[in-house]
Amino acid sequence: MDGPLDTEGVVEHGIDNEAVAMLWDQAEQARAEGDTDAAIRAIERALDVDPDDAVLWSRLAELRLQTGEARVAENLATRSNSLAAGQRLLRYRNWLIIEAARQQQGDEQGADAARAEIERLRAGR
Repeated sequence: MDGPLDTEGVVEHGIDNEAVAMLWDQAEQARAEGDTDAAIRAIERALDVDPDDAVLWSRLAELRLQTGEARVAENLATRSNSLAAGQRLLRYRNWLIIEAARQQQGDEQGADAARAEIERLRAGR
């Protein structure tokens, strides 16, 4: 890999589709206002338009984790990782979601495995 990861960096999310950009903005506005359900609906509509957008899947995973849907969040973050081949920071953040989801489910062994992957990505190994 490329050495230590800047874990405070910004995940690049270039949106080419105007409808997806509009829905992303709606979701972020709703999230900022604490309306998680509206944010989820907007992200889900955006995924209907662009189902291969790894960042959208990751944001949906994060939102589902916030609503206590740990198993769903883990699956969504895993899906994001499958689409995020060259996006190390996004994969790192997805593994943080997976770790938290596994902890919420009481899966300490799974959470340990997620922490190992987090460290591997952070260290650049």
